[in-house]
Amino acid sequence: MLEHYKSFLDHVFADIEKMGIDVSHFDLDHIAYTASTKDEYETLRAEILEMGKLVGEDPVGGRRVGVVLLNTDLKYKERNIPGIELIEPVQDKPTESRLDHIEFVTPMGFKNLMETYPNIPWDTSSMDRPEYPHLKVKGLQVKFHELSIFDTIEKQHSARKEQDN
Repeated sequence: MLEHYKSFLDHVFADIEKMGIDVSHFDLDHIAYTASTKDEYETLRAEILEMGKLVGEDPVGGRRVGVVLLNTDLKYKERNIPGIELIEPVQDKPTESRLDHIEFVTPMGFKNLMETYPNIPWDTSSMDRPEYPHLKVKGLQVKFHELSIFDTIEKQHSARKEQDN
């Protein structure tokens, strides 16, 4: 599943550079992989759990999205990538098994990021949603968060516990 992650990242970073976005000061907190079937999701889930700890597996858009904090970060050039997101396919929608996207944490926030790069074709459709808000670049396999996925999951789990009490 991850044997080609470095070449995938080479392509994604080349695309980011062509767009003119400076991500040198942004943490890359995870790489996402989409499974082609529910059975493949289960198989890959078991493999990934040998490499780290499942910190969340909430449904997003009607499918499971497992987030694993790795025991040993993935290495890419000067970057350490602490996590993997495994995405279950949408039911009855043909999906190819593939490395899907990467996600950065932006300390400047969504509004400032869009103002800094006004000519980027931003997809803001998920920016204001209550769970897992993010900003996407249209045509790229890149998303931006204001908090790391791990902090976001912890915050949401804490909020759920408060509601339950």
